[in-house]
Amino acid sequence: RSASPALHSSSCKAQVPGNGVSGTHFWAARDPGVGSEGPLRCIVDGMLGRRLGYAAALADWEDVLGLYFDHPEKQTKVWAIMRHLAQSSFVLYFDVDMTIRPDSVRHGIVNLLVEAELAAGRRPSDVYARDSWPGTECVNSGFIALRNTRAAWLFLELWSEKSTWASAWDQSALAETILEVVGAEMRKLSGGTYGYESQCLPYLFPISNGLVPYRMYCDCWQAILGDLSGPFGQRRSRIVGFVNPERLDVNYVPSDLFNGHGGDLSNMRLLPRAGQPALDPLVVHWAGSSGEQRLQSMSLYMARRFNISAAARSCPRRPPLSRGVSGPGRASFGSRARAVRCCERLRAAAGAVSKEQLGYWGCCSWPPVRKA
Repeated sequence: RSASPALHSSSCKAQVPGNGVSGTHFWAARDPGVGSEGPLRCIVDGMLGRRLGYAAALADWEDVLGLYFDHPEKQTKVWAIMRHLAQSSFVLYFDVDMTIRPDSVRHGIVNLLVEAELAAGRRPSDVYARDSWPGTECVNSGFIALRNTRAAWLFLELWSEKSTWASAWDQSALAETILEVVGAEMRKLSGGTYGYESQCLPYLFPISNGLVPYRMYCDCWQAILGDLSGPFGQRRSRIVGFVNPERLDVNYVPSDLFNGHGGDLSNMRLLPRAGQPALDPLVVHWAGSSGEQRLQSMSLYMARRFNISAAARSCPRRPPLSRGVSGPGRASFGSRARAVRCCERLRAAAGAVSKEQLGYWGCCSWPPVRKA
C-alpha cells in the first residue's frame, strides 16, 4: 500500500518538542478506489467548512480517510526502505537534508556502525538508530539503518502499520516501534517477567485542547527504554543498536540540540565559538528551518569546514583525516553536544538547579567509571 497525495490541509493545533504551536494537519486518502475521490472531497470540504453534519459520514470511510500530523508523503520512507532492503544485505537511510562529512568516505559508514560491536565480540544489531538522552527529541527518523534479517523485517512491518493511525507521523511511529521491539525482546529474555505495555502510547494522540503532547511522550519513552534496556550510552538490546552520538553521531540536529541558533553555524557549534572548538559529528541534519536556509547552511558548512564549494570548477584536495582519542590517524566522528549543553546551562543558571533540570540538560547521562 502507499500513501496517496493529501486531499486537503487543515490548520489546527499541533505540538512539536517544546511548546504547543499552530501547525498543519493533512487529510489523506489511502487506496480510496475508483470513484471514491468525489465523495471524499465532499466530506473533507464539509469538515473544513465547519459543517459538522459531515462528521457522521466519516464513519463510513474510517479505513480510508486519515488525518496526519505531517505530510503523508513522509510516511512512504518505510516502504522505500522495504523495497531496497529486499535487494540488499544492509540499508542506510538518510533524509535528503543531511550532510555527511567528506572526510568519512574512506572509512565506510557501515564499518563505523558495526566496528564497536565486532570489537566486543558481538554480532551486529538488526536495526540501528541514534541514541538520545532526556530533554532532547527521543527519536529522529532522519537516520535509520537495517540489516536484511527477520527481526529487521518485523521492525519494518510494525513501523508501516502505524502509518494508518490518526495524527500519525513517521517519527512518532518509529519511536513507538522501537519501544515495541525492545519490549518484546526483553519479555522473551526475561521469561515474561517484564516488557513494554504501551504505557507511552496515549501521548501520541491529541488531548482535549487539540495538542499532541510529544514532549510528554519522549519523557515516557526515555523512562521506559531506560527500564527495559538501560540508560543513554548503555542500552542493552540485541536487535536495536542505539548508536552513541559521543562515539559516532549519525544524526546531529542543531535545531534540537541548540534551539535558537538563528542559522549561525557557530551557534550550532559547527564552527568554533567563544574560544571553544567546533563539534565534529559524522552527519549533520539541517531540519527545523526553511529549505532555502538549509541549503545555505549546508553550503557554508562545507565551505568553512572542508574547503568544498558546489561552484568550484575542480575537485578540492581531499580533507585530512580527523584525529581522535582512539589513536594517531584514527578518525573521530562523535560529538560532545550533550556535555556542551550541560556546561552552558549550568553556567547560565542562577542559583541552585533541580535534579530534573540537570537530567533535561544532559548532565546526568555520563557513562559509569569502571576500574581499569
